[in-house]
Amino acid sequence: MVTGIASIYQPIQQMIDKLNRDTLNRVISTGEDIMIRTVSLLFISLIITFAIGCGGGGGGTSTNTPPTASFEVSPSVGSLATSFAVNASACTDAETGNSSLQVRWDWENDGIWDTSYSTSKSLSHQYTSLGLKTIKLQVQDAGGLTGVTTRQIVVGDNTPPVASFSVTPLVGLINTTFQFDASTSYDSEDYSGLLEVRWDWENNGVWDTTFSTTKVTSHQFSSIGNKTIKCEVRDSGGLTSSYSQEIEIANAVSAFGSAVYTPGTPLSVTISVAPPQLTTYYAVEDTPPLGWSVSNIGSGGIYDSVNNKIKWGPFTDSLARTLTYTTTSPIGENGEKVFSGAISIGGTDYEICGGRSINTE
Repeated sequence: MVTGIASIYQPIQQMIDKLNRDTLNRVISTGEDIMIRTVSLLFISLIITFAIGCGGGGGGTSTNTPPTASFEVSPSVGSLATSFAVNASACTDAETGNSSLQVRWDWENDGIWDTSYSTSKSLSHQYTSLGLKTIKLQVQDAGGLTGVTTRQIVVGDNTPPVASFSVTPLVGLINTTFQFDASTSYDSEDYSGLLEVRWDWENNGVWDTTFSTTKVTSHQFSSIGNKTIKCEVRDSGGLTSSYSQEIEIANAVSAFGSAVYTPGTPLSVTISVAPPQLTTYYAVEDTPPLGWSVSNIGSGGIYDSVNNKIKWGPFTDSLARTLTYTTTSPIGENGEKVFSGAISIGGTDYEICGGRSINTE
């Protein structure tokens, strides 16, 4: 901007200097000379002020930028009786405030605007024909610049979603955190992110959670036994479906160190126990396949070779424990082999659950 002012100032100053020199040749009175120079400086000030006002102090006039169009529509799937609600409150502009932005709608994206411009950002529409519909929004700022965006909906016969979920592990203890994942649920009209799910941990008809688009969750159970978990899935049109799966909560759960056994190679066995909180007495025993040798018994356990049993306890508390031992199959052993065991709590035996059979490769 300094260069712009100089280009105006310099020729004017040259003109005034010439005027002053010519005038001085004719002026005798000092007062007249002072008056003429004062008028000259005032004229220069006016010119500079005008130049700054027109050019701006920072380098030129400001530039208007187009607004950004954005809107939501709900539901995304419906019928001829559905009133589809649109909301363009998320439109933005760098220069114009949201309340001053104007919007208009083309319900079929056919190039014909079905509404006039309005600062009201919310509206609803009902269709008279079936099919995939593209809604177009145009937003206009105070400077007349515009932005557009589109979204698609389905007008037709909505079909229910398909509910599905996985759970890990399938067998656990009271203190086990079970993981549930309903991400495999799907719908013919809605994409997965729109589907909502809720859970009934005991399948007793009472929903333990509210509907949510979050598909992954976890839960701990406070009592042992077989539990049926129910998941209900809802689409944006309000249709639902459900899926149930059973898990087992036990006082003791067994696991092998390998998915298969190799004859003559040691196999580790881990038994996790978690008796009820008020337990004052419990003992554990496990029976490997007949003819398999036993070693490395942990947690003070012993091997009863006469009855082919590994025994732990009795424990006079309710602490959870991890019990381990190693067993080795004879050379030449093959086929599926089964382990069996129990945890005795207050005189009542409960079967050890989990991995209880193993096979060769």
